[in-house]
Amino acid sequence: MVCQIRFLPDPANTGVGMKSGHDRIAMLHRCHFGFLLLSFKGIFTQTPPAMNLSLFYQNRQGGWTCTGSPDLQKGLDFKNHEIAVHMTCRPGERQTHYTLEFTADYPTRLKLEGSLPGANPWHLIPGCIIGDNNLSHARPGQYPNLTAPDSSEPYSSPIWELRADRAPTPVSMLFTDAAAAAISIDPYGSDTAGATVRNGVFSELPNRFGVTLGYANLPCTFVDKTLAGKTVSLPGSSQPTRSARTGGVIYHFPGHGRACARKIIEQEYRQRRDLPEFKKNHHQAARALLDCFVEVNWSDSLQHYTNQSTRLPEPATLKPWRPLVEIAWTGGAVLAFPFLLAEEILQLPKDYFQGRKNGRQLFDEIAASFNPASGLFYDLTQERNGSRVNGWWSGILLSDRHCAYTNGQALYYLFQALHHLRDHKLTVPAQWEIVALSVARTLLQLQREDGNCGYAYSLDQPEVTDWEGFAGCWVAAAFAAAYSYTRDDAFKQGARRGIGFYHQDVQQLHCWGTPMDTWKSPDQEGNLAFLKAARILHQTTGEPDLLEKLEDSAHYEYLWRYGFKARPELLPLLGSNWNSCGGSITSVSNPHLHPMGLLATEDLHYLAEQTGNPYHRQRAEDGLAFAMNCLELYPDVTGYGRYGILTERFCPSDGLTTCEYNDGRRASMWFSYNGWAAANVLEALLLTLGRS
Repeated sequence: MVCQIRFLPDPANTGVGMKSGHDRIAMLHRCHFGFLLLSFKGIFTQTPPAMNLSLFYQNRQGGWTCTGSPDLQKGLDFKNHEIAVHMTCRPGERQTHYTLEFTADYPTRLKLEGSLPGANPWHLIPGCIIGDNNLSHARPGQYPNLTAPDSSEPYSSPIWELRADRAPTPVSMLFTDAAAAAISIDPYGSDTAGATVRNGVFSELPNRFGVTLGYANLPCTFVDKTLAGKTVSLPGSSQPTRSARTGGVIYHFPGHGRACARKIIEQEYRQRRDLPEFKKNHHQAARALLDCFVEVNWSDSLQHYTNQSTRLPEPATLKPWRPLVEIAWTGGAVLAFPFLLAEEILQLPKDYFQGRKNGRQLFDEIAASFNPASGLFYDLTQERNGSRVNGWWSGILLSDRHCAYTNGQALYYLFQALHHLRDHKLTVPAQWEIVALSVARTLLQLQREDGNCGYAYSLDQPEVTDWEGFAGCWVAAAFAAAYSYTRDDAFKQGARRGIGFYHQDVQQLHCWGTPMDTWKSPDQEGNLAFLKAARILHQTTGEPDLLEKLEDSAHYEYLWRYGFKARPELLPLLGSNWNSCGGSITSVSNPHLHPMGLLATEDLHYLAEQTGNPYHRQRAEDGLAFAMNCLELYPDVTGYGRYGILTERFCPSDGLTTCEYNDGRRASMWFSYNGWAAANVLEALLLTLGRS
């Protein structure tokens, strides 16, 4: 292998190379780091492969000094008066495993940087950077955007550098029209004393990507999306050290596109998978979740199930703060369906709910929420703050409109409930069927010829008011469920059109615009609807292309699903048995793990059975194990609640650490009891028990 090294000229003759994007942004954010970054940039070209690779260390002035271009057969050794660097390489087919270590006279970091020639470069750090994070369809300044710098928008930057454990797979990828390349890194290294060193990943315009031994957050530490005009971020931080050792993999796929991401993710997963541990069984967990709904979550004063929260350390009493009157997503159908399943699968006594609402009663409320003017559901089952549609999300993106997310998901679950009752020879409420078919036919009329089902709808007539976003995929899933229940070919064709339309975004790894509180950022949630649409229609029709689309969708989920055990740095998860493996990030604007990925469990098991690929079964098992592990944190680790209670937020890294203890310390989870989160886990457990 021949490497040709070319150093960029220094026009100012200062002895320091041209400034890179790293350096320019660090200059803009000098106050965050206390130093000024300059750069000495070395670039090499090698054929094959057509990927440039350079290794740098951070000098005493904060600039990047190039140590050379690693030989992917021999590695690299570099030593001067202040640092000694050693890199070993073990080449394989389309990938090279490496180890990297150094000792220095002062705290510093290493940077392994790749660049890739070719048109239309597109960056991907799983769960964090998805191209420019959909800047063309959302206002800048709401969450990180990989774009030209804008002094008025704190989240617009040509470089984003993050802790590696913020990514579900610790890797930075780049795709061009000519090739795909990536560099991964162990999220945690160690120094010579055995102390943990947190590593980093970065993306830089136009075509640079890579990893750092010792992390930095650049241009800032993004914590949470912008709400009410308030950006939630911290100054940039970093972890330089006098010594460190770590490893990773360099990937290169000439002539391939974004589909290569799945190969990289799977390879990394196989190296890092760490199945969460738990002691109780699925039946015990399901019963505990249900018992907590009845005994803790229900509010007599609100006459409904609720979201609850507390403050720690004292007192640790959960108090309701919102009734779950949404028809779906964060209430309504997501509780009603598992409650209905539980009656049969757990063989509940007839008086189990003891005056609390059971699944049938919750579905009754949804069926009674029909809006005759629009032909759709009101988004709330009862009026809140003078409205039947303005839920807790109102005012962020939508107000006074029906939402595709809530309408589509409520309709999907209503058809699933009808199917369940009929299959078990139980009474099927006529009103459920009448309303479900009516809403489904309205949505069929509104669907565009290309399959788009819309994002938001008018309250006054059957009309789409916003077409942009992936949320309408829940309507496609509802069409698939409607066809499975009725065998009406019109629903099959509607599902087919919807799957065809939304599959384009799944293939491009760019599903955006599902939750109404994330500024239409790329997200994980919408793809759950695609999984269900493709799986149900394949189950019903057996058409082989649907299985291929289902597998594409599963691989998209894995971009957001953790494949390793993170090491949170904040209490209460710090030092605990909590394990992130199997949890999924919500979106690039909500950087935390939530239990919603559990909704994919049935679909992933089905995919594993149909393809014979155990990888999908392992991913499904991870999700269940993650949930079981989280449940067992209560109350000893969490400091509140009991077994069967569950929050929606776990923080594996430094994102969304907005919950605080009473003394102001930031926490690694939310001290809450979120009904939808517990219900998603309950549904997955019940369907798993039903399978067995």
